[in-house]
This record gives sequence, structure tokens and C-alpha cells, in this order.
Amino acid sequence: MYVRRARTITVDTNFWKCQVHDAFRLLPGNPGSLTLWGRDTEQHLMFSEHMNGEMEKLVESGSNTVYEWIDTPNDNHLFDCMVGSIVAASVWDSSWELVFNYYEAAGTATRSSVLCRF
Repeated sequence: MYVRRARTITVDTNFWKCQVHDAFRLLPGNPGSLTLWGRDTEQHLMFSEHMNGEMEKLVESGSNTVYEWIDTPNDNHLFDCMVGSIVAASVWDSSWELVFNYYEAAGTATRSSVLCRF
């Protein structure tokens, strides 16, 4: 019998959700910053609604204080996708610049293909 093994990773989603929101608070162009591209305000509005589909709440447990993310009535699918992408980038090589260089070599990238750099 052939058994396929899959790589798995366990992450603290609360930590990474904070990282995504912190990255949007940085000035564009700074290491770790996230920015939106293009001029389609309708897409930007939907994206920002998803990014705010959860709220952070400060929670204390013993000597630990952390932010927990609580669902709101809004959709948050793109927020979850963004968090997963940031985690994958940190595991892969911590650099979206490599992603851009790969697509640039294939002739399919533009500078706006890169969402963030760490």
C-alpha cells in the first residue's frame, strides 16, 4: 500500500492576522508593507471589507496577553487567503521578490504582481 505524506505546518493565526494588519499600516515601499494596486475602487472596497471581516480583541490569560480575532457579520475569505499567503511566503523564503523574479523570467510579471516584500 502506497502512503502519501503531506507537509503540514501549525501556525498561530492570531499572530499572522496581526502581521497582515500591521503590514497595511506601514508606509508603502517599506519592508513588510502591503499596498493595494490599480484604481478599481469597487475591488478595493470589497478587499478592504474582507480585511475587516474580523476584529482584534485583547485577551488576557494568566500572564499572557494576546490579540484574538473575532468574526464579524462581514465576509472574511480574502483576509484568510491573505494570511495563508503571508504564512506560505514566510515558510518558503520570506521574500516576495523571489516570486516576482520567477514570473519576470517567464515574462508574465509586472511590478504590481508583487504584493509585499519582507
